Amino acid sequence: MSMTPTTPRKMKERCIQLWSIYLVWRMGMRTYFRYWAVNFLAPVTEPVFYLVAFGYGVGALVEVVTISGNQVSYGEFLAPGMAAVGVLFQSYIEGSYGQFHRIFIRGQWKGYLTTPLLFADVYWGELLWCATKGLFAGVATLIVGVCFGYVRPSDFIVGIPVMFLGGVAFSALGMSSAAISKHISQVGIPMHLTIVPMFAFSGTYFPRDTLPRGIRWVVDLLPMSGFVDLMRSRFEAGSVLLQGAFVLIGWTALLVLFSYRRLYRRVYQ
Repeated sequence: MSMTPTTPRKMKERCIQLWSIYLVWRMGMRTYFRYWAVNFLAPVTEPVFYLVAFGYGVGALVEVVTISGNQVSYGEFLAPGMAAVGVLFQSYIEGSYGQFHRIFIRGQWKGYLTTPLLFADVYWGELLWCATKGLFAGVATLIVGVCFGYVRPSDFIVGIPVMFLGGVAFSALGMSSAAISKHISQVGIPMHLTIVPMFAFSGTYFPRDTLPRGIRWVVDLLPMSGFVDLMRSRFEAGSVLLQGAFVLIGWTALLVLFSYRRLYRRVYQ
């Protein structure tokens, strides 16, 4: 089977598109660091409060947690879950409320599209920025976990690509919410129906083994569950990690496809 060689023209077009995506991503980054003191406040302080409160409070009651036959301290169990929660909320909120404001209130996307930028450039640039903001929150949490001795430096390194993938998934979920909402107040409805249940049941604060079998089967299929399992890769069994990767990657692809198509219709309607 012959393959069509990549011509210099096609390579140039790809480089231009990647540069265009980067420019949109950089705009979000510049805005973020313009107000860095406020934007860094929640990602840095919240994990400290949660790790202290739950690590020492609940940890005094539940000293050891069993994961795939491995016994770990509650602090070691909690820290990766808290990092996943940070990625979940920051990515989703930026993808939902942030993008709704940029698209339908400020008209920023339409401003982009009056330039040579294509819709795909704007979409991917914004999606990757939302995922990057979620990654910042996750990294801040893991740094705190390392300082408390709950996270190993090697776990920190492995967790970065996992958190970025999770950030893409939940950013796409947020952008899907923005796409189906007619008013910014309606963005909160998908959040309460999706984000809150995943936050509560996906194994962030307690092992999912304690849930009833029927509920456990449903919860295991949620993207947050796969994300949390991958964040605890040092403790989980190989079969659990394989299932987690399949679930998270599958949801990421579906959410990206759905949000892209719905936003395209909304922007050009």
